[in-house]
Amino acid sequence: MKNYEEMSKALAGISEESFELFLTNFNQEEKEMFCKMRGLYKLMTDKKFYNDVQNAIAKEIWKEAQAV
Repeated sequence: MKNYEEMSKALAGISEESFELFLTNFNQEEKEMFCKMRGLYKLMTDKKFYNDVQNAIAKEIWKEAQAV
């Protein structure tokens, strides 16, 4: 588990451009795993990222509710 957390922390700490470059070395399944690792770590440790995701989800729910 410690290696997972260390890898997640490292991925969360690099720029979006560097992360995209990192992903070019892997197949689709591996890319998805690394994206999930990075996203989940950021959700748990980055308050701004958490708030941004929360707001984006709330906006989508609101749009869907208005369409009914």
